[in-house]
Amino acid sequence: MDLLHSAFEHNDLQYTYDHAIEWATESNGQPFVFPSDALHSDAEALIAHGGNLESLIKSRQEAMRPDRLNQERLNSWYSDDPNLPLLRIIAEGVPMIVDDNFTPNHTPPPISAKVRKMESVLSKSHYKNYQAGLSLAIPTALLMEYVDVNKDNFSMNPMGLALQREKVEGRATSNYSYDNHAGGLLNTPQVKEVM
Repeated sequence: MDLLHSAFEHNDLQYTYDHAIEWATESNGQPFVFPSDALHSDAEALIAHGGNLESLIKSRQEAMRPDRLNQERLNSWYSDDPNLPLLRIIAEGVPMIVDDNFTPNHTPPPISAKVRKMESVLSKSHYKNYQAGLSLAIPTALLMEYVDVNKDNFSMNPMGLALQREKVEGRATSNYSYDNHAGGLLNTPQVKEVM
């Protein structure tokens, strides 16, 4: 039975949450803490955009565009590639599909005990993405100051962490099935049907 359990762990559960916590532990034995200077940098950027989250995101995307999938790069693609039309749509940005009755959730959701336990892992993973220019780090309190500016452009859902093969830190998740009973549910039968 031990051999069977070991084989299962190796193939399906290569890493555990304990491995992830170890990955997010600094050499001094302390858990990783998201650097405050990163929070200040994006907070200042949001303020410079008048609190408009969409404007800030578009400016970051435009700065990254030359190195990412874009129409200019696709122009040099093989014109007979059957995936080219789809890639052109993706290059322009895929809209978020929401239910007709969707109402953005602007109330920070409760933080689960599991997420609190895995905070250092989520922080370090987020910081890696932040350093690569793939995510923003904006304090929740500041976002809340600009709810009126962004009311239709952001919604808050509970975060989590899932184990992932060959990735010791796992992957951050967002619970789109979270129902705040105020219309903030993203994963609905209507959305599933469209997808």
